[in-house]
Amino acid sequence: MTRISWLAAVAVVALGACAQTGGATESAAQSLSAQTGSVTTGAPAAPEPQAATPGAFTDAQLTAFSAASAEIDPISRAIASQTPEQQAQSRTQIAAALQRNNIDASTYNAIAAAAQTDQALATRIAAAAPGAYSDTQLRAFVRAAEEIDPINRTIAGATPEARAQAATRIRAILDQNGLDAAAYNAIATRAQTDAALAGRIEALRTASGEGE
Repeated sequence: MTRISWLAAVAVVALGACAQTGGATESAAQSLSAQTGSVTTGAPAAPEPQAATPGAFTDAQLTAFSAASAEIDPISRAIASQTPEQQAQSRTQIAAALQRNNIDASTYNAIAAAAQTDQALATRIAAAAPGAYSDTQLRAFVRAAEEIDPINRTIAGATPEARAQAATRIRAILDQNGLDAAAYNAIATRAQTDAALAGRIEALRTASGEGE
């Protein structure tokens, strides 16, 4: 298995495990559209005085959208095949990703919808993508991944009880390294297409191994 595909495999397990065992309380107002991957609100619609046309989105909004989508995309891809309980946890993770990146659901959805038909906006979003994770974040990712990988290798043929135990272990590993599933998966997902990031992760992994 290549290093990049290894990162992806670990990310899938981390997300699935947290979806099964997460203890966060679901925000009743948040839901996910399985067809579009957009985040919607179940609460009555409030006036949107700041609703913007595609050209009016600020660079700050696009940077926030890009950062949030890096966390939300892997969650959204998995949600269609999840149980209702897992979907509830995934919605909680999506709400947390939006809050962490200072963007509300309506703005996120407006940008996502506009970018499908506005190439100029899509180009601005690509340019606004967060440049890099800190070495501290990537070291935490490397430490967590090294522990999660052997667990990941046992998941496919495991019994439900063993899967539950593995899920608990994965959550504990993420917690010990100061990561949640969304942040972990965002790094792994970005490494699939960002060769520079993948190289930094591999260099830190190698340096960590040499220091032991």
